[in-house]
Amino acid sequence: MNELKQCYFDQSPAGIAITDLKGQIEIANQRFSQITRANEQQDIGEIMNPALPISVAEVIDDLLQGKQHMHIFEVKHAFSADTLSWCIIKASLLDKNAKTHVSFVIEDISLNRQLNPRMNVHLNAIVDSLPVLIAQIDAQNRYLYANKTYEEYFHTTLNEVIGRTIENLIGEEAFARSAPYIERARQGETVTFDNTLFFTNELRVLHLKLVPDEMHQGGFYIFGQDVTELRAFQSSLEFKAYHDSLTGLPNRSFFMKSLANVLKYKQQGSALLFIDLDGLKLANDRYGHHIGDGLLKIFARVLQDAIRPQDFVSRLAGDEFTIILTELEDPLVNMQEICQRIQERLPASVEIEGHCIPCSCSIGATLLDHTQHLSEETWLARADAAMYKAKSSGKGGFVIE
Repeated sequence: MNELKQCYFDQSPAGIAITDLKGQIEIANQRFSQITRANEQQDIGEIMNPALPISVAEVIDDLLQGKQHMHIFEVKHAFSADTLSWCIIKASLLDKNAKTHVSFVIEDISLNRQLNPRMNVHLNAIVDSLPVLIAQIDAQNRYLYANKTYEEYFHTTLNEVIGRTIENLIGEEAFARSAPYIERARQGETVTFDNTLFFTNELRVLHLKLVPDEMHQGGFYIFGQDVTELRAFQSSLEFKAYHDSLTGLPNRSFFMKSLANVLKYKQQGSALLFIDLDGLKLANDRYGHHIGDGLLKIFARVLQDAIRPQDFVSRLAGDEFTIILTELEDPLVNMQEICQRIQERLPASVEIEGHCIPCSCSIGATLLDHTQHLSEETWLARADAAMYKAKSSGKGGFVIE
């Protein structure tokens, strides 16, 4: 069996060298010597370091620490003065338990590359025609390859792209947003994220996928797709799902989520107002729903103008509105002040298309006591009950409970 192993070692089409943990070659087969012109007892770092993106010492250290089970590099390098070769270099521990020796395997793939130029031409044509940004990045964040889509987006030539760093090409701010994902890709993780970039004064959103380059340690591939219109459409759908189409205010769904968060995080100094617009039914019945819609829009603006920046107003349904108050320093006093401000800013009547429409509202307010651990539906019912007390006492008032 030992003779069989020795025969394989000597006759292998791949170059094989075994080193100690300092990188000193202890044994190498004939093919390794042919490719690299190396001798036994030579430091393999002298041979490999000029070709590799990281040093042999770093390669061995990564293997010993278990950061990599195997390092694989594809390199183009002149191991001898007269030969420029494409090679694949693989480094691994010879015995993962003993950890005393490292195996370096080198394969010359120059012939394969020479035999496949036609395939490469076809692949390049396909990649260049895709409406996707495709690039290969080295361990120093430099572009090794980019497809022609880069010329379209960055209004430059590929010669100007290749060799530049990512930060230099896309800008400091965009790179800072990408940096955490780049670091994860360097650690061997495939990541996806959105980033916003300026292209000739136009803001575009790119959905980016970073894929680790197993052949080049620390390198990765970029696949980027322009999703500007898609994200705008998604935002539009999300806005419509959580906002009232008439007033533009957040709707019941948005309100319930917001109230749930206030209760979940026990925001102190919080209160809930339930507001009913008096006279909407009369306006609809007497003048038509378009007049009632106009009244709702005016009332929504009054509420928005009366509250503070940290407060949250929404249209619950029909003539019902809600306001979540937060950061109240003196809750009862502040609640009263805000209720009074709403009533004061609401005119007694408004004119819509020549019609004089009476305008008033009834407000019910309740302080959110987080020690009671009540649901958002229960708190809403309490504020609603307070509003009906205000309405029964005469329109245009408020009740705080």
